[in-house]
Amino acid sequence: MNGHRNSARKLGSVLLVVSMATAACGGASAASEPGEVISVSGYEPVFDGPEDAIQFVGSPLVVVAVTTGAGEARWNGPDGRRPTSEELEETGRPEFIWVPIEVRVAQVLRGDTQGRENLIVRSLGGRIADTIVDFDALRTLPPLEPGTRLVLFLNEEVDAGDGVLASTPNHVYVVEGGIARSANGTHEVPFADLVRMIKQPEPPVIDEEPGSDTTVATSTTIAPTVDP
Repeated sequence: MNGHRNSARKLGSVLLVVSMATAACGGASAASEPGEVISVSGYEPVFDGPEDAIQFVGSPLVVVAVTTGAGEARWNGPDGRRPTSEELEETGRPEFIWVPIEVRVAQVLRGDTQGRENLIVRSLGGRIADTIVDFDALRTLPPLEPGTRLVLFLNEEVDAGDGVLASTPNHVYVVEGGIARSANGTHEVPFADLVRMIKQPEPPVIDEEPGSDTTVATSTTIAPTVDP
């Protein structure tokens, strides 16, 4: 019988709400039945629309980047091994598996990469031996070949416990043919328009009600294209 455990603790500032497929950029795939499945839950939903991504305060760095490869799946314990119960108690984080996705920054749209051209993006979830870690976030990335162009809305770089500094994306758009599509395929927008919106977000429009001292702020929204 397969073991199954639930971890409902949030990962705080370490990991947010995007789960990336472990098959991305050649990540590990399940070749046989797992002996243990660990489900990490307790996330608040984050919408994938362009305005939601742009306005989300947890993404201080937004870049256009190209995937260059992927590392091996690893645990978030020291040196990539599975953390002990004492280490988990000390850090307050759940145990999890992740895959390092390597990207080359083509353009910085928000924030500062400190002059670095190459970044590591944390792909949540994966399999090591007969153990699978699965995140309950609502979106996953499709498999990504090296050379895939992305718009990444990134959380701050952190060491999740294994000695590797990496950023976890809160929102991901895949760029192809001049169109930027959200990773789950529910929203799309011309790439040039998305770049413009990120670099120069439109200020709220203030509507003043006649005969009133109060004002109502409204913002321009984008009508996404939803795949059937």
